[in-house]
Amino acid sequence: MLYAVDDTAGQEWGGLVGRVDAAAIKEHMPPPGEGTMVMTCGPKPMVAAIAGAKTPDFKQGEVGGLLAELGYTTDMVWKF
Repeated sequence: MLYAVDDTAGQEWGGLVGRVDAAAIKEHMPPPGEGTMVMTCGPKPMVAAIAGAKTPDFKQGEVGGLLAELGYTTDMVWKF
């Protein structure tokens, strides 16, 4: 799933545009459960809001943000 979060630079685009929110995660991501892996990347504030911040020494840290609120656990989330 490709998700543009800023703008489409004037190009045609049929995907989502805007902030990632709980509704988008529920609609487009697999639900939390055994065998689920969600990978996140982007600017630090965005990753922190969606998945929780990495530790100061750049380790994964605990899951937080929207994914934690939706029931995803640390073993289901990888932060790039």
